[in-house]
Amino acid sequence: MAPLITPADVRFWRMVKKTKSCWLWTGIRQGRGYGFFHPDATFLGRKRHGGVLAHRFAFSLVRGQIPSGKFICHRCDNKLCVNPKHLFAATPKENTLDMVSKGRQMFGPNQPHLPRIDNYNNLPLHLRRTGTKRRFNQ
Repeated sequence: MAPLITPADVRFWRMVKKTKSCWLWTGIRQGRGYGFFHPDATFLGRKRHGGVLAHRFAFSLVRGQIPSGKFICHRCDNKLCVNPKHLFAATPKENTLDMVSKGRQMFGPNQPHLPRIDNYNNLPLHLRRTGTKRRFNQ
């Protein structure tokens, strides 16, 4: 007899703790602090075919497929939040503008304790991006 497989959406929501505002992911986290989920995991975790960031999975469960080239961003700025009301799709440029508007960028006037960087070449070597520079879509 084959083992019973719990549907991915049921397994997902079991790993969420709902608070008054944010719905917090209680499952595993990936290296940058975001929740991580294996939708294809089966009995005893023997089959794992990749995973997805938990907030992206929550967004796709409630709102459907994520538009190509879009990030899923948090209005609440909580990396573990999977509340669909707190999530929105944005281009990389919109995501950066959101970050700057909330004062979360690494350098600049909103971060007076950090050195002001007016020119990429003035960055210390360990902070410079190596390889080709990425450009945001216009």
